[in-house]
Formats: sequence, C-alpha cells, structure tokens
Amino acid sequence: FFAISDALINFTPGPLDVGVFAMNVSIHQVSIPSQHDWEIVNLTIGNVNNAPNLTLLQPNGSVSIQENHTVTFNASVEDLDLTVADDALTFQWLLDHEVQVVNVSNVTRGYVMNISYAYWADWLSNGSHLVELNVSDQSTTIYRNWSITVDNVDRLPVFGVKSQNTAALLGWEVNNLNATGRGLELRVNDSAYVLQGNATATVIDFHEDTYVTYGALDVQVQGNDSRHTIAPKVRVSDNNITWDGWSPVASGRINISHQRYLQLAVQINTTADNSTPRVTGVTYNYHIANASIGKDTVTVNWIDLDDFFIDEDADAQVVFSAVNTTQLQVLISNTTHKVTFIPASGWSGAERIRFVANDSGNEVYSNYVLVEVTDSQGSGGTSEVTVVSSGGGGGGGSMMVPFPKEVKRNVSTPVYLDMIVPEEMTVYDNDTIIVPVRIVNTVNMTLQNVTLRASTEKSGVALDWAYDALDEMEPYSAVMSTLIVTSFKAQGSYEIVLTANVSNPPYQASSKMFLNTYHMGEHNGSQVNTRIAFARDLLASKSECLELTESLQDAQKAIAAGEIDKANAL
Repeated sequence: FFAISDALINFTPGPLDVGVFAMNVSIHQVSIPSQHDWEIVNLTIGNVNNAPNLTLLQPNGSVSIQENHTVTFNASVEDLDLTVADDALTFQWLLDHEVQVVNVSNVTRGYVMNISYAYWADWLSNGSHLVELNVSDQSTTIYRNWSITVDNVDRLPVFGVKSQNTAALLGWEVNNLNATGRGLELRVNDSAYVLQGNATATVIDFHEDTYVTYGALDVQVQGNDSRHTIAPKVRVSDNNITWDGWSPVASGRINISHQRYLQLAVQINTTADNSTPRVTGVTYNYHIANASIGKDTVTVNWIDLDDFFIDEDADAQVVFSAVNTTQLQVLISNTTHKVTFIPASGWSGAERIRFVANDSGNEVYSNYVLVEVTDSQGSGGTSEVTVVSSGGGGGGGSMMVPFPKEVKRNVSTPVYLDMIVPEEMTVYDNDTIIVPVRIVNTVNMTLQNVTLRASTEKSGVALDWAYDALDEMEPYSAVMSTLIVTSFKAQGSYEIVLTANVSNPPYQASSKMFLNTYHMGEHNGSQVNTRIAFARDLLASKSECLELTESLQDAQKAIAAGEIDKANAL
C-alpha cells in the first residue's frame, strides 16, 4: 500500500522472503476507471547471514578426569538461515589446538543437529588439555572450548607378564594372512578365505636365562568357533642366533627348556571359507626359578627384579623387598634392583621366599621361590652356584655354574657410626665387598626416623644399603645393616663416608671407611705372572739387587700358594 501524497511503497520482507519477487504497481483514476497505468517491478531480496546457534553444550564448564577414562562432549547446532547454495555447516573438534574431527553437513532451517566428540585420556595424558569446537557456515564461525584436567593414575607393576598387542602383530612375518589394525586374519582369495595361514612373531627377550621359568601362553582370538583352530608353537635360544627346534604348545603351557630368547609361531586353520578367526594379541607368562647356593657363600647380583616386575609408569617409585626370610638375608639394591643372597653363617637348609614390589602403598607379589642352601661350597678362587631348573613342565634338572674370581676380600669388624674404622680395607678389581654396619643408640632416649646414607667421591663405585631407614631405636639398642660396595674397575685409594641422621631428636653421626683397590688382571693370573717375570729379569741384571730378587721369588711362591697376605708383606 502507498499513500497518494508521496507515492512511497514500504515493503518489509520476512526471514523466509529470500529470492526474486515480481510486483505489479498500477494506478487508475477513480472517476474514470478506464484511465489507468501499471508497471511490473522485480524485487530481489537477498539473504542476510545469521551465525549458527549452539542450543546445547555438555558438559558445562571445566572437566576433570583420570587417566584411562573417557569424557564425551556434546553440542546441538541450528542454522537460522534458509538453506541456500553453499550454505553448509562445518564442524571442527580440536584437542590442544590440533584438529581431531572435521564434518560438513547441510542443515535445513529449523533443524537442530546433534554432534559429539569422545576424548580418551591415555596413561600418558596427565596434565591440562583444551578441547575446542568450531562451527562455521562459510561466512561466520562460532567457537566454544572446554578445559580438561587429567589426573595421574599410578598403575601397579605387573609380575611375570610380557604381551604383544594388536599393534605389535603388524611386525610379524605372515603367509596367507593379512596383518591389520584389527589383528591377523586369513587372506581372501577369489571372494573366499584361504583355509590356512601362518605367522611368526617377533622375538621375546626375557633378559634372564638361568633363573626364568616359562608358564602359560595365551593367544587372544576373536570370532573363533569349532570350524577354526589355532596351533601355536615356540622355540628358544640363548643368543638370538642359534635356535632350538620348534615345540608345540599344549594346553596353553610352554613345555620347553628355559632360555633367554623365545619366539612364537602360529598356524591358523579353518574349514569355512566364509569366515575367519582373528588373532588380536599374545600374552606370555613367566616366573622366577628356584635356586640353590653353597653354605657360607654370598651370591651377588643373582637376578634383576626389573626383568620380572614391569612398571609402565616412569614417574612411579617402586620399592622392592623380600618376605618369608629368616636364615637367608636378601639384599636388594635400591638403584639396580639386583638381588644378593647372604645365608646365615654355618646354616644350610631351604626357605620359600617371595619378592614384593610396593608402588605407592599397593603391593604386587612374585611367585614363591625355593632357595636351597647346601653344604657344597666353592674352593680356592672359584665359587660354584647350583641352579635348580623347574621350567614349565619340561623336566627339572640342575647344573653347576662356575664363577672364577681372582679376588681378595678383607672385611673389618662391624663399623660403629660413632667411631672411625681403625684400618684400611682392601678389595681387588671386579669384586663386591659386603660390609656389616652396626647402628648403636648410646643414649637413654628413643631415636625416631633414623636414615642411613653412604657416599664417595670415587667414580665407578656403587653403594647400596640392605636397610637404609629405621622408624625408631630403643635406648641402648643396636641394629645391624649391610653396605654393599661394588668397585667395578675403580683403582687407587678412596674413602666412603657413612652417615646416620636422626629426625627426633635432631642428631647426626658419621664414620669413614678407607678402601684401596689393586689391579690383578681379569679372571686369570697371567698378567700378574708376566709382571713378576719382567721384574725378575730386571733385577737379575743388577747384582746389587740380589736381596730384592730373593724377596720377589718368595712373593711369587706365596701367590702360587694363595697366600696373598704374605705376598703383600714381601
């Protein structure tokens, strides 16, 4: 409608009035109807873009979850514009500014689209993260984000388990099989599955040979039924070069002599060409073998517990200990986690012990390990250790493993922390010295939270306590601990400072040990004898050195007789 006075036409299009409209404008005289005129006017109404609208966001606000958990983010989106060409919505989900998901969809006016994104916090995700949602209609983009805090979850160590998951299967050698992200499947040939396929796994390194025993083998299979069979077999090697023959795995157990390296092969069979089983992973179980040692024999670095207890949390502090011990002292290095056996003096018998891994107050136990202390001992420069084999149902047995040692160990009487060691201690190359240390409370009060420390400025020397902390000590009481000093190839004189710290009442006591390490060759006396021969020839050419020559000959005889103290004195 328009007014006659100004001939203006007012037209207000609605939100749906987008397009081209033909408008007929006519004028006529009321008194003379035949007098009139008209005009067709094309009116184009363009679209004014409206940004997408988020009608729902979940969850509300920041999010806090733990590792190995999933949170789902939901949003509902509508587009207030009438659907026109190229007016599609693009959805982007981002995690820590990295695009994770992109979707493009046309949304009709009045239609609400629901979208979602699931975020899984894996075991390495602890910390702060940001999830972002960007929605664009080609002209305008709206943004929303959520802050996520992922709390660390301390996983327990796992004892005696090695696994090969679906990702690891991709590295297997296969024949008539397809290795995919879902696992190992029979290959399709002319629209039908082949009836047999084979796979050889990558090698498993147990890092131990003498003291490891194989257990159960579990091949995880999906889609298995009576028409499908899985036939596993294994072989072993002590050097990953020369291998024993293949041995079938019966009833899910590895019945084969234990060695350091093990390899699995799997044959997949089916009688149905329209379906296939799928191997998704393998789990190998193993445990610590029994041991036999000689009476009054110290067995150093027997096993490394890190080869049996697997802790996948690098930020966790695992503390190892042994239980069920009375006559057998079990020392576990705080740094290397290697085990040392010290039987009570003169004792022979057996103890059934277990090792414990304590991770933030949660404990994981090993199998029971039978340690027998026998009357047999090594003699001279050789210590013999008897290792009892009980490997996986493959028959037991024993073998004598000689460890030649050209060492001399002088261990002083127990060290008191309120006095200096009165004499120098001597240890030769490649030796480990066991030092008993007595902690004495010399006052009439209870000492609380006593901690022991040992330090040296000498490189190449490792120091480990059997027990380095005491909750309390009663008045005038005494407690024994043991310091293990491993000198590796350190030579020369050096000192070790022992310190005891008491928190209540505040007190500190210290003592010093002096060590002197000499070189004696590596596991044989040839180098020593060569040096003696050289010195003898040199002195023989000097008549004035006759007395020294005689002393050198006496020293050589003393070494041959094993009288090292006498040789040193000469």
